[in-house]
Amino acid sequence: MDNFTLIETAADMIAFRNYLFQENIEKIAMDFEGDFNLHAYGEKLCLIQIFDGKKFFIVDPLKIRNEEVILFFENKKIIKYMYGTESDISLVYKQYGIRLNNVFDQQILVNVLGMEHKGLDAVLKSELNIEVKNKKKFQMFNWIKRPIDRDALQYALNDVAWLFQINEVLMKRIIDKNKYEDLLSWIIRRNFDFEKERVPGLFRKIEYRNLPKRKKDIFTQIYYLRDRVAQEYDFPPNSLLSNDALFNLVNGRESPETLRFGKAIREKTKNEIINTLKGLLRPATLSG
Repeated sequence: MDNFTLIETAADMIAFRNYLFQENIEKIAMDFEGDFNLHAYGEKLCLIQIFDGKKFFIVDPLKIRNEEVILFFENKKIIKYMYGTESDISLVYKQYGIRLNNVFDQQILVNVLGMEHKGLDAVLKSELNIEVKNKKKFQMFNWIKRPIDRDALQYALNDVAWLFQINEVLMKRIIDKNKYEDLLSWIIRRNFDFEKERVPGLFRKIEYRNLPKRKKDIFTQIYYLRDRVAQEYDFPPNSLLSNDALFNLVNGRESPETLRFGKAIREKTKNEIINTLKGLLRPATLSG
């Protein structure tokens, strides 16, 4: 993995697609790095890591026109070996408006075999005795910021380096255990609802579900007020106003006047938020 090709221009991307065609590449291992409301507003695809069995590539989608990235994603001649793809497929659909073609999710093999630990790191350890290093160091890494340190790029390639071997080991076990038909059944039945609206994580929390209906309504209004302002300033919503603060506000444990905002938020906007919150959190409104 020490040597890889960095693709960060339209010309690079065209050359890469030509390489795949000329070398008659039929399958690649692929993974993404993204930002999910951690360092900026919204979900962003930040890196595409690729291994064709011989060479490693890293595509920088933040520097390349969407049209060029889409042409690569929509290539129906190449099977894309990935792992745990639901969030990846959703991200591509939301960002590019396309359905990712020809994906073979290796986690399906893990499910068919009924393996207890289903995360890629656990599977690498149990099947290939490979332990991914520096995991904690890069869990909160800012993949939006450029340039990206070379050690971070090397780390990002870990998730594609072993997918072909994982496939070989697990497919052999599936065949040995006569589970090939089970695998086909899993693949056929697997269906991703692209149009389904995803419920924000906060609305799945027990603390939200336990709120009375009136407080749920107010919480929802505060949530989307925060989201609107965060989008305007390109802030992670949780950095503008913490998730805990939302629950504290609606439950009377905190008041709008005590809130602390990011330095980039204009004074006028702060006052507008505070006044809106005061209106939403009137005692008469919160009762019942």
